[in-house]
This record gives sequence, structure tokens and C-alpha cells, in this order.
Amino acid sequence: PSARPAAEPVPPRRATPAPAPTPAPAPPLPKLVWTDKLPQEGDLQELDAARLIGWAVATGYSGGIWMYAASLSQPVVGPVVGFDGRPDSSPHRQLYFEQGALIGAYSTLRGDALVEVLASRWSRPQAQRARETLEGAPRAQREQVSRLVRARLLDPREAGPLLQEWVTEIMRRAARVGPGRYRLIQRTLAPTDRVPPSQPARRLLVEGLRQSADLLYLHQRVGEEGTVLLPIAAGLAQEGGPVLLGVGLSPAEETGLRAFDGRLSLAEVMARARLGEHAAYVLAYALLCLGALAIPGALPPHVEAQVTARLRARALQGEIEAAVARVQEKFRQVEAADYFTLLEVPPGASADEIRRAYERLRAKFLPQAQPHRCRVAMERELRQIALVLDEAAVVLGDDRLRAAYRAALG
Repeated sequence: PSARPAAEPVPPRRATPAPAPTPAPAPPLPKLVWTDKLPQEGDLQELDAARLIGWAVATGYSGGIWMYAASLSQPVVGPVVGFDGRPDSSPHRQLYFEQGALIGAYSTLRGDALVEVLASRWSRPQAQRARETLEGAPRAQREQVSRLVRARLLDPREAGPLLQEWVTEIMRRAARVGPGRYRLIQRTLAPTDRVPPSQPARRLLVEGLRQSADLLYLHQRVGEEGTVLLPIAAGLAQEGGPVLLGVGLSPAEETGLRAFDGRLSLAEVMARARLGEHAAYVLAYALLCLGALAIPGALPPHVEAQVTARLRARALQGEIEAAVARVQEKFRQVEAADYFTLLEVPPGASADEIRRAYERLRAKFLPQAQPHRCRVAMERELRQIALVLDEAAVVLGDDRLRAAYRAALG
């Protein structure tokens, strides 16, 4: 018998690797709701430093904000310390406000020390000498500046501006994103310890967000590009963008501020102001922190209904003003312009072009095509516009009359 062909060896089965577990999506952050009251102590992940600063400015807060760079689960322990000289519990920053204006800052973080912030002004040997000069010095910044002046490391005329520079930098750093805890301190600074920064706190809030808040962070708190933010008056008398106008932002940023009117989405704000995505989101989040804007759906239903009704009324008022301006402009043409200009056609237009232009304008300036208040206020002008449009159509619609009219115009 013939031998059977040998069976081909069967390759061993490879174990199928188990699929890698899909990481669970991060839980969505609660929608940002601006409030005029805050807990005395809280977590900087839920209520970040930018919102704390915006709240202090918007409410006219007088007192201190103590911020401690702790882990999310680590509580604040030990006494709240500051210019009173008590021992530190942990490295932290403090900001002091009076009626919403920043009047001073304080920090026990190593990198925030006065000599470290100003070290770029000196050579390396001078910076080392400055550190030695301030070793064991009181924490009051004015006393530290006095020691540097006596050591001839600073010009006495620079003392005031340098303190302002230091407070400004601490404020920028305090506005940055980061985990930790906060406390509100019901105390103020003595007049000798007050050092207002050279720029308003609102601008420093924007600068702090520029430096530290990435797009993912901002998208989580503001929303996608199609979001239309609602202007509210919860914290300030002004609404929308004007709360940040006049603080030294760029012309493009100021154009963007005015575009937060409750009708344009974030993408439309970017396009109108020609702003990059990050710059537009920084402005939007700063305005949310200041209580000038709100995210749709975050407000209580009755409050959002009031805001929406106010926006509708404002939009209607804008439509009325635009309609009145259109009627007034056309009426000026009735009084001063020729029939060709009135019908918005060139002198060489054909009879069909003239007819189409007449029908379009006649419909556009019908009384019933105007908002009611415009129709009532501009009744005489609308009648006169209709009369002269009819005359223009008769004259220019006839070849013989049109030629004679064109000759008369020269």
C-alpha cells in the first residue's frame, strides 16, 4: 500500500492578548456657576484661584485669600499666617483686597521670595550677596527692600516700583492653575504694608490664565466652540465684555470682549476679533470668573429666563434702531439723490433691472415690513419713500422718459 503523505505540522496557537482596559473618562466638571458668596474654606480644584480672584474683584471683597498648594485630599492645617510673624504651617500665598482692588500680596513659597523674583536684576555674585543680606530678615517686604538699599544693592528711588513689581508677579502666579486649598481671611493690611500693583487685578487675572491654563482646562470649564455664553449682571453693573475693557489688553482682545453679547458663539467671537482659540478662551473664562458671563444651563431656570428675556429685548431694540437707520438713509436719498441712486442701479441699467430693483426696494420699505415702533415713528418718511420710488419706476421704466431724464442729469 502507498504511504499516506505526512500531515503538515500545525503551528501552536498564540494566546490572544487581552485588550488593554479602556481608561475611564474623567468625570465632567460641574458647570461654572458664579456666586456672590463663597465657603470660608475649600478645594482649589473645584473653585480655582482664577475664580477666587474674579469673585473678590466682582463683589468688592475686603479681606485676604490664603492659598495653599496642597494635594487634593490634604486638608489645610496649622494657623493662617501672614504679616503677623506667626510660624508657617506650609508654603502658601496670600492676596489682600479692599473693595475689590488688590492692595498687597504675601508668599512663603521659596521661588516667590523677593530676592528670587528680583534676582534677574543682579549678577550672580550680587544675587548671592542679596540672599545673604536677607538671611534671617523679617518677612515684611518693605523691611527687606530697606536692607537691600542699605547694602547698596538697590537704588532708593527704585524701592517703590520694585515692591509693585513683586506684588504684580505674585498676583500673576497666584492666578495660575494648580491643586490646593484656600481660606478667606477676615483681616486687612496695615497702611505701611499696602503695596497696590502697577496693573489692575482684572488684567493680572487674564495674564495668569494666559501663562498657565491650557486649552483642555479651558474647554472643560467654558464649553465647546459652539457655546453661546450669556451676559449677566450678577457681580458687576456692566455686562459682558466691558468689565475687562480699558485694562491694557490688545485691540483684537478688546474687539473680542465686545463680541460676548449673548448672540455669538465662541467660534464666531474668534472669527470676528481674529483671535486665536486660546486667547479667546482665556477672555471667556476670565469673564466667567468675574461674573460677567454665564454658561447656558448653569443658572437657575428662573434666572436664565430673565437673562434670555433681556437679551431678546436688547436684540429687538437693536433691530428697531437698525430699521430706523435704514429708513433715514433712504429718506436722505429721496430728498437729495437722483432716481438711479434711489433705485440703487447704474445709469445704463436695463428696464428689467430697474423693475427688479423697484420691486425689491418697494417691498423692503413697506410699512408692514418694519418693526412696529419704527413704523409708527417713521410713518411720514415711509410714505414719502414709497411715493418717490413709484415715480422713479415710472420714469426709468419707460425708454423715452429714461433717456430724457438721463440727458437732464447731464
